[in-house]
Amino acid sequence: MSSRRRRLKAAGLFAGVGGIELGLHRAGHRCVLLCERDPHARRVLKKRFHNVDLVDDVTTLLRLPKVDLLGPAAK
Repeated sequence: MSSRRRRLKAAGLFAGVGGIELGLHRAGHRCVLLCERDPHARRVLKKRFHNVDLVDDVTTLLRLPKVDLLGPAAK
């Protein structure tokens, strides 16, 4: 079995403060999109994930980037 793990790309809908995405990042994966409408949570996300696209309203998303993980699907 190979010791090389595949690096996954993730998008977080209803991300909150990005706890799941932070864990994925620390495990070597990459978040490419976050969506959260709460302004306080968005401030935390901007500090934690300053190079990740941040959307404040999931209903404005016309399409999602190609990702391996999408979560959560509902809040």
